[in-house]
Amino acid sequence: MEPIIAVQLLVFLGLTWLVYRLLARRVRVAGMPCWQACLIFASWLAVAPYGLLKLFVPLANRLFLIYPALQSGAWDVGLAFALWLGMALAYALGVIVGVWGVRNLIRMNAGREHEGVC
Repeated sequence: MEPIIAVQLLVFLGLTWLVYRLLARRVRVAGMPCWQACLIFASWLAVAPYGLLKLFVPLANRLFLIYPALQSGAWDVGLAFALWLGMALAYALGVIVGVWGVRNLIRMNAGREHEGVC
């Protein structure tokens, strides 16, 4: 696996875990409705991979331009493909993490009877 793909996936998973933990705490402690937490989490999973791609493109381009030794024959095509593949894998992982996270958020709220949605 290319390092840029690994970094992209690790940043995505780390930030996704942080968002999930913050939402889970708000559901448990602050009494946030679980439908709101699920909606925020799903929105994060839909927007984050593309946002991270927009963040990594200038950083990776700068890295390749500063260190010309990293440039091979088709470095720009390889970089574009690696960044796209990282985003696609982040979306695939987002579906898996999203199902798991939404299920856990709904389970946290199962004992509360004041909401009819979750």
